[in-house]
Amino acid sequence: MKTLQLSLILSLLLLVKYSYSQTPVGLHYDINGKAIHGYFDPLSYAPEKKLIKTIFSDSYEKGHYYDSIGNKVEGLIQFENKKIYFKEKSSSDSILFTPDKVKNFVIGVDSFFVAQHFYLRGLLYKKPEYVKFLYEYNGNIFAKHYKFSEGLSFQMTGNQSIKESYMVKEKDQMILDHFPNTRKFKEKALKYFGHLPHIKNKISSKEYKADDMLAIIKYAEYDSKFHKSEPIYFDAYWQEVRNTAKAKYHALIANRQDSIWTFDYYQDSVKLYSVNYSAFYPNIKNGEFTAYYSNGTVRHIIDYKNNKAKSEKTFDKKGNLQVYYQHYKRKIASSSKFIVKTIYHSVMDSLGNNILNKGTEQSIDVYDEFQKLNYTHKYKNRELVSSYRLMGKDTVYQITNPSYHFKISQIQKSFNYYLAEKKFEKALSVNAQGIVMVSIILDKKGNIVKKKLLSRQHPEIDECVLDFLRSGFPTSTMAKANFKAYKHNKRKQFCEFVLPLDFSIIRFYRQPVNYNHFNHWNHLHRWNWEQQQLQMHKHIQQTIKNLPPPPTVKFNRNF
Repeated sequence: MKTLQLSLILSLLLLVKYSYSQTPVGLHYDINGKAIHGYFDPLSYAPEKKLIKTIFSDSYEKGHYYDSIGNKVEGLIQFENKKIYFKEKSSSDSILFTPDKVKNFVIGVDSFFVAQHFYLRGLLYKKPEYVKFLYEYNGNIFAKHYKFSEGLSFQMTGNQSIKESYMVKEKDQMILDHFPNTRKFKEKALKYFGHLPHIKNKISSKEYKADDMLAIIKYAEYDSKFHKSEPIYFDAYWQEVRNTAKAKYHALIANRQDSIWTFDYYQDSVKLYSVNYSAFYPNIKNGEFTAYYSNGTVRHIIDYKNNKAKSEKTFDKKGNLQVYYQHYKRKIASSSKFIVKTIYHSVMDSLGNNILNKGTEQSIDVYDEFQKLNYTHKYKNRELVSSYRLMGKDTVYQITNPSYHFKISQIQKSFNYYLAEKKFEKALSVNAQGIVMVSIILDKKGNIVKKKLLSRQHPEIDECVLDFLRSGFPTSTMAKANFKAYKHNKRKQFCEFVLPLDFSIIRFYRQPVNYNHFNHWNHLHRWNWEQQQLQMHKHIQQTIKNLPPPPTVKFNRNF
């Protein structure tokens, strides 16, 4: 009984650890010199410098389909090029989906259905194919078709190039028609979306073209949800989902004024964030981003302009201002380079006084309630010049200078090498992705003396990150990568910082919320090209291996 209770407690602790959005992490600065004011907020934290692992995957995902008599069958589904396979569990044999047997299915957060007949680039196709369901709007169903082309590269590598086309099935019509990527796109798009003034202007001015169809469709979808006061649902990894059973968070569109949309995000009844957007897919923040304490008090306000943070304010749980600062990007004279400066306007003490009004150089002690640590912050000419604490006899500095050049390119190469053979099958099956934050303390030689996970994504990913940190950063050569020692006032010092590790999954049929259309497809084509080169190289090597040995050369001894 005690064992059962212990297991239940551990399960609940893991559920809390892996489910709550606003993760308390303490007062930190990341490797970019970016302040983290106590919490990890996945909707606002977007570090420029980070370790990146992009997984180009055709692995199995959790999903379901409906059989011929309407029964829901759950299991794992995989796209292998244009073929689609299903198995009830990882150890089961797979079966092939065909349009005559399976009419629709759900893979991860995406739905597919059979198009019996459709027009594509002026030609009528009568052979049924699967298309991806996007949205039903004003009785019209919008979908996406994927064309897999087979050529020499497919014969050599098994990889197919993919071309996507947006489609619409009008109400009471059986045939789907595609949106042309030509001058006729404007006419067709205005037919379905011209009643939305903002979209009409963007289409008419050619700011929105065929490649922006997803943004147009999402705008129409959100417009409908706004007028109907319908929620938008998200899973644990902030992917938008239709199935409420998979939802962990939801958003309500609180306001729409001109081109600015205000989304309020909740976990159950607890308000987490309020965010202003000016565009979707990719989502562009313009205006205030507000994070809340669990009691509803404002915790953090960031003012954005085209997704760039311009100013920030933090507050205590009673709503009192703590700090207010602005970010500036300035060009270095006689150079093409820029430097980033953070200028503080308010730093409030416990009595509510702004210490920066007392002179050009000031300091304040700051207590981190989550880590139970005391830091000293020193300011000069309204810039934070140092943040440090004592660790035994050593002084540990934080990286507070946003222009400090901390090189991690060798660490990234080691990260790539270490993860090259990792599979992440369980994480991929639930599409787990996002940022893992690691707190690292370096000694004066650049050696890691302490490391700790601050935020988590999935047990497979988290354990892999810890293993990588323990590995000593191996590379493809015998040498090992390492951090360089941190310097403060030209002297090597102990330092601590947050290292963000960004895990993302690219599947041809799914773009993340912050995707850029061209970047997404460039990534895919680059990956396809690399795979083709690798497979062609293997093919050539195997061909050479299978060739008969050359004849033995016989020399004429008379020469």
